[in-house]
Amino acid sequence: MSNQAAADFLAKLVHDEALRDRVRAAEKDRSEKAHVLVEVAAGVGYDFTALELHEVLCALHQHKIGELTEEELVDVAGGLVDLPDWHPDHE
Repeated sequence: MSNQAAADFLAKLVHDEALRDRVRAAEKDRSEKAHVLVEVAAGVGYDFTALELHEVLCALHQHKIGELTEEELVDVAGGLVDLPDWHPDHE
């Protein structure tokens, strides 16, 4: 498990509409937003925890990696998290 895997998965979400659709479909059946992303990611070969996902999203938010706006960061996460107050323990 790693922050790098979480970052790689988020980068894939940016470019993969089918994967975003998969996340959205899974989210409709669950209220645990971070765990939806972790489970979908695991299904396509990415291994990271909800905490690692949170750390990556916070780093993206703080440093604006890739010059993304806050709205774009939320979109990258499939609209499943609200920054900056989101935390994996607060679903």
